[in-house]
Amino acid sequence: MTTPSSGMAAVGRTQTGRRRLLAGIGASAIVTSVSLFGGKAKEAMAQPGRPACCNLAHYPANTTYSYCHAHAAYIWYCTDSGGYLHCACCETAGNAKSAADCRYN
Repeated sequence: MTTPSSGMAAVGRTQTGRRRLLAGIGASAIVTSVSLFGGKAKEAMAQPGRPACCNLAHYPANTTYSYCHAHAAYIWYCTDSGGYLHCACCETAGNAKSAADCRYN
């Protein structure tokens, strides 16, 4: 005959093992996703002045941001450098012209 305390200890060990297994699976999934999607593009790292979050079709920009904004087909905003660099990104129709206005806040 088993006592309730010995039966509960066996259940506790099973739940702890399951939790560790699931935590390990979750940790490995996070590491895998960061390695696949978390890094910056090689082109952005090769050009240090490039606003990496914009991913413009033309860099360096081939027009001013005010012209691009007036004739824009696409305008989007992004942040980089841990949220301190804020960029307004712009491209005209057919990606003919690209520009960005980035500022540190």
